[in-house]
Amino acid sequence: MTTTTKLWDFDEIINRKGKSLKWDGFSRKGEVIADDMISLSVADMDFRTAPPIREALQQQIDHGIYGYVNSPTGYKIAIKNWFSTRYNWEIDTKWILHTPTIINAVAVAIEEFTQPGDKIIVQEPLYGPLVAWPKMNGRDIINNNLKFEENKYKMDFGDLMRKIHIPRVKILILCNPHNPTGRVWTKDELHQLGEICNRKNILVISDEIHCDITFPGHDYTPYASISEECAQNSIICTAPGKSFNLAGIHQSNIIIPNDKLRASFQWNNVRKGLMGPNIFGPIVTEAAYGKSEEWFDEALEYIYQNYLFLKKFIEERMPMVKVVETEGTYLAWLDFSAFGIPSLELGDIIKSKAKVVLNHGYEFGKLGSGFERICMACPREILQEGLERLASVFKSE
Repeated sequence: MTTTTKLWDFDEIINRKGKSLKWDGFSRKGEVIADDMISLSVADMDFRTAPPIREALQQQIDHGIYGYVNSPTGYKIAIKNWFSTRYNWEIDTKWILHTPTIINAVAVAIEEFTQPGDKIIVQEPLYGPLVAWPKMNGRDIINNNLKFEENKYKMDFGDLMRKIHIPRVKILILCNPHNPTGRVWTKDELHQLGEICNRKNILVISDEIHCDITFPGHDYTPYASISEECAQNSIICTAPGKSFNLAGIHQSNIIIPNDKLRASFQWNNVRKGLMGPNIFGPIVTEAAYGKSEEWFDEALEYIYQNYLFLKKFIEERMPMVKVVETEGTYLAWLDFSAFGIPSLELGDIIKSKAKVVLNHGYEFGKLGSGFERICMACPREILQEGLERLASVFKSE
């Protein structure tokens, strides 16, 4: 992970106003981010993506025709090689299906493999849409809450053992690595989870979009690589979006080893009109996984150094705020609970007084109360300015 020569300028500050949900706000919610605010919220990078990706896009743009395309085999081979080389997971290219986003994939899978009134197990605190979509479509949520012990989140296997016996539990949604807590689940943890779910044939839908972003001493393990039984009872949701800052392209790669599950999933995918990628999706995927590894490794090192900077800054300047130990993702989970401020009020103070936009803990469920999520994938100057603003409001007594 350590780099000796910097080939790209991750310190470059790029004005994203008018071009980014992260810096403009959620228009559907009527949110506006003022020009005097710093946004460290939405999980995308403030870095230009890798040159080979930009070059591949430019070639397609220069071609001048943007009609319908098939899914080329080259991009699937690039996915296969990426996971084989980096994670020793051997994928058959026929296992790979396309959806625009991982939330699309979760929606398609839940609709296909459950009925209204069926139950979905989640592990909160958790990325909100993974909980919201099943609720909005008549599925019941069963919480197998994570345990927070010694500044680290752990799975509660005893609680999970009890909850798999609840009638009509059909699916468990896994987040691996976990958003927002930053846990990178170990092979042993995933094995234990798989053994429990497989006993009752509970399908595991695993959101692995952050899989590449892990810090020293922590290794990502694809859930489907744990065992053949886990592979045959899972849907693995991946995308190059987080690793290469491509979320706006809407290209997700859904890996389903089980032939029957894959056929059923794809039938519902087509029924929803999600039949193929946009013209740029396979191009950026192939350029990312096939030609941009060096860029990614250097970006990852920069993000890790941002994390070390953030951790040291908060320890020295805001000691009442605790940084939950981050093992992966470029998101830090900050514990403001020592201030005793109600969660909604905490969010308002951060936005109105510190002039910083974060993701508020309550967006990730009740267990997120008192926490805030901050995105570290940005130039260090922006991160430092955001932290300085927070420190001006939350300095120790």
